[in-house]
Amino acid sequence: MKIENTDKQQIMDLIRQAKHVAVVPSKVVGADAYCAAAGLYHMLLESGKEATLVHEGKVPTGCEDLVTESDVSANVSERDLIVTIDYSNLQNATSAHYSTDNDVLTIRIGPVPKDFDSGRVKSKVTGFNFDLVFVIGAQGFVDLGTTFRNLQSEFERAKVVNIDITNRNERFGVANVIDTTADSLSTLVFSESILWGLTPGKKSARAFLTGIAHRD
Repeated sequence: MKIENTDKQQIMDLIRQAKHVAVVPSKVVGADAYCAAAGLYHMLLESGKEATLVHEGKVPTGCEDLVTESDVSANVSERDLIVTIDYSNLQNATSAHYSTDNDVLTIRIGPVPKDFDSGRVKSKVTGFNFDLVFVIGAQGFVDLGTTFRNLQSEFERAKVVNIDITNRNERFGVANVIDTTADSLSTLVFSESILWGLTPGKKSARAFLTGIAHRD
């Protein structure tokens, strides 16, 4: 019996409004969840959305070439440090140098006036900035393992679409697509994504077919 299927327009609106979409497969389900996530990831990219496939650990056997390794965000505990220095209107500041000694990065810009405002030097730590998350094949956040623990604050800020085919799902999304009659997650994501206005291409179709084959 189909348990729950959120209004298609709601998910279409979530996709349209999102600036950055994350697709996160369950680590428990394996190949089917990964393939479904890869297929949705490619469809989002093909629609012009900025998307990230988040998957820690080993890619399931037979799925290694569905998404290039460099396009999979695997190190979710890592962040980038960005340092900006505003030296506009400093006409004499013509040189910039940096050095790394004993694991210390030193940047030198000059010449600058002796009363240079140090407030013009800023730093920030950046990481994952998605505002919409598709979670595929997880009964609850615990099925995402360390991925959820490392990204919990990002999940809490984003809107989550929860897609699953089991009757034990915890309904943790703002939108929940739960269908226990679906043969596989790949089948469910493929059929639903078309209703959301996404169009499959060669890469997404191959990912979905791989997932269906694994499920069989």
